[in-house]
Amino acid sequence: MKLTPLDILHHEFVGAFTGYNRSEVKAFLKEVADQLEQTLRDNSALHSRIDEMGLQIENLKQHEEELRRVVISAERIASELRGNAEKEAVLIVQDAETRRDHLLLEAASRKDHLIREAESRHDQLVKSAEEQHDSVLKDARATMLHTQTELEKMKAERAQFLAQYKGLLQGFLNLAERYQD
Repeated sequence: MKLTPLDILHHEFVGAFTGYNRSEVKAFLKEVADQLEQTLRDNSALHSRIDEMGLQIENLKQHEEELRRVVISAERIASELRGNAEKEAVLIVQDAETRRDHLLLEAASRKDHLIREAESRHDQLVKSAEEQHDSVLKDARATMLHTQTELEKMKAERAQFLAQYKGLLQGFLNLAERYQD
């Protein structure tokens, strides 16, 4: 049977003829009861502490398990992210290469178009320059022919004028000679 401090404190001994001093027995029993009560409190406190520690251990085990799951999940996510990043990098490179090829084709097409435009413009300018040259040359020849014709006319008029002037002067000279005599 388990004894409690109250059991010890209230225990009655049967009296005997040559028995113990009751006050000493009562004092001793009180001290034993007090120590037993303190021991039981300490024991209860230790059991409470053990229960608390058990709960803490259980919580720590749960946290450890959660951390383990989190680490495994993080490793899986990191692996997936790495795989996704590698796939995305491949796609970005492929897209960049496709865009580069498209831009190169577009640039080559644009270059060919510009060369054709430049050649066409060059041909137009050469043709226009040749036409202007021919027109200016034709106008210059026409002007030269007109000038030569005018020059010939002027020479003829000059020759006619000189002949008439000489004739007039000759007439004046003849007249002056006639009046001198």
